Amino acid sequence: MIDELDGANNKAYEEEVTLLTKVALEQELNYLREPLKENGFNPVSMDSDEVVSAAIITGRDEDMMNIEEIEVPVPVIDARGRDEQDIIAELQNKLG
Repeated sequence: MIDELDGANNKAYEEEVTLLTKVALEQELNYLREPLKENGFNPVSMDSDEVVSAAIITGRDEDMMNIEEIEVPVPVIDARGRDEQDIIAELQNKLG
């Protein structure tokens, strides 16, 4: 019985962690999906309706004043000119 409860608690915890680590990606950044998964993140499409903890963009959605037009209350990481390791390190740092 205790093992069953522990299993249920572990499953609930894993689902909560999964929710906390969803990261939205622009389509052009699909090459980051596998590296993100390998580092414990759950990449989803930028145009999905899922709640995410962060977004990674290509940088093309900036206006003339260099202000990002994406309206999300989560960290937004600009992947422009950066390698996978640098992007993931910043993501880990911002989501602490």
